[in-house]
Amino acid sequence: MTGTFVHVIRHAEAGDRERWAGPDELRPLSDGGHHQAARLVQLYTDRPLRQLVSSPFLRCVQTLEPLAEARGLPIALREELAEGMPWGHLEKLVLEAEGEGSTAVCVHGDAFRALVSDLWERGIARRVNRSFRKGATWVLEVRDGTVVSARYEPAPPAS
Repeated sequence: MTGTFVHVIRHAEAGDRERWAGPDELRPLSDGGHHQAARLVQLYTDRPLRQLVSSPFLRCVQTLEPLAEARGLPIALREELAEGMPWGHLEKLVLEAEGEGSTAVCVHGDAFRALVSDLWERGIARRVNRSFRKGATWVLEVRDGTVVSARYEPAPPAS
């Protein structure tokens, strides 16, 4: 018996934070980040997805937009996934997705690192080099309200 798969994606490459003059939540993907986002469509071709969920920050939304367009799915924005929010919100969303079906969720590095580090500590995920890169994915299997497995997928190329 398999569970529900939740694809936790760290947003694709974005413009330089120090060089960006506007509000950080409006900082867009770089050209390379747009290439990564477009490649997600190919990577997810054979994966059934029922919902797309994202931080409201532009770089996360832009990461999922090509996938949303290709699948005809809306992107649900969740304030609790914004950068700087406690990572427990991401964990709660992952567990709730079991009742919704296969999900792709785009988040920021802080919550992404904390979630994966917790999975390492609990022995659910194995350590992988470069596992926190922008555009990388951890595919979590949720069954009976628990994450039972985790698999790393490298970030698509940015060029």
